[in-house]
Amino acid sequence: MTVERDSSGRNPAGDIIAALATPDGPGALAIVRLCGANCTRLAEKCISLSPMTLNGRKRAIGSFEGMSGPASAVVAISWPRGASYTGEEMVELICSGAPGVADAVLGRLFRDGARVAAPGEFTRRALLNGRISPLEVLELSAAFRGAATAGRSASALVADLSRALAEARAALDGAIEFHDSHLEGEGPAALGGRFDRLLETASAVTAAASEVSDPDRVFITGPRNAGKSSLFNFLTGREAALVSDCPGTTREGLRESTDIGSGKIELRDTAGWTGEDGLDSMALAKVLEEMREGDCVVWMSPRGRDPVPEAILQRKPRLVSVSSRCDEGRGPGLNVSVLRPEGIEDLKRWIAARRPVHGPGAAASIVEDLLREACAALRAGDAALASALAAEADTALSEVSDLPAGCGDSIERALGSLCVGK
Repeated sequence: MTVERDSSGRNPAGDIIAALATPDGPGALAIVRLCGANCTRLAEKCISLSPMTLNGRKRAIGSFEGMSGPASAVVAISWPRGASYTGEEMVELICSGAPGVADAVLGRLFRDGARVAAPGEFTRRALLNGRISPLEVLELSAAFRGAATAGRSASALVADLSRALAEARAALDGAIEFHDSHLEGEGPAALGGRFDRLLETASAVTAAASEVSDPDRVFITGPRNAGKSSLFNFLTGREAALVSDCPGTTREGLRESTDIGSGKIELRDTAGWTGEDGLDSMALAKVLEEMREGDCVVWMSPRGRDPVPEAILQRKPRLVSVSSRCDEGRGPGLNVSVLRPEGIEDLKRWIAARRPVHGPGAAASIVEDLLREACAALRAGDAALASALAAEADTALSEVSDLPAGCGDSIERALGSLCVGK
């Protein structure tokens, strides 16, 4: 999978970036993070340390000349290239969390040549330098947005499965080659238990990888009073959006995570399309800005009388036109009513069928299916087939961590969701 350098086309390793790595606002301490070639020289100058003090992995106490008293003390921790989170030269400046101190330190760094880090840029550099895997980027994003679950991480489970699968394959191939003689009590037939345990781990990998996968986005769009918010509430299973007969109730569209089919989606409620200027048009411009090619769009129109706007069609979404409020009158295509309800299950099937088959969850399910077939082959006494299937599973497992082609947008969204200090 190819990841771009950054959204502007710059080479992020070509300059020094800096950002606040702790929450904004007063606190006991604040951490300013720097990264890039020669950032240690910049940090030394900022806090009045002698040149070369921060060479290698070091810790030193300096003084920020823009402050006086206890607030002027700054602790610097440095990492050399190849030993930091990003894989590049890196420094963290730990200063007082009193108002204005971290801002003053950052201001000095920016005046001396650093620039403001983009959201997720430290992690982007770590990814580009091979310090973390694409799967770990998704895990970090999931944790940042509060979607991470308790238990072992997907990347840790993948590492477990990779080791266990390599050992099981070696044992199976050896048993086939030497006709059971070299492994007492663990010939091809006896290896079934080991492969059953592999399948259990693979199932855990699929579950964990699916949790951190970037959810598919479904935009519910349409003119005012088309029933968009009612459908949003029905699909999410709770009264999240305000519903009213008054046109234009929805302005700032809501978003909710929900399950449709066999996976999670991010459902988006949107303001009604009017073709007029005002708050609605501003809200819709924001929706269009976020909408990307491949997103699911449900266009709702009572009796199907309103055509899909050209602005939506230009985004090249996966689109379904719905004749809404069909309890008041039917229209062409899929007819939907939340009151009856009618057409909801058909709409859910449409959304589920158009979910892209990529991402770590989908890749992990392929590994799981291959190992399930390998277990069945062992039970049937076909050790050669089991060995071939296990080899395929081993190859497919690499795509869970590295992600298959088509996942670049997911990584970009994950990086963009992080704060500037990450």
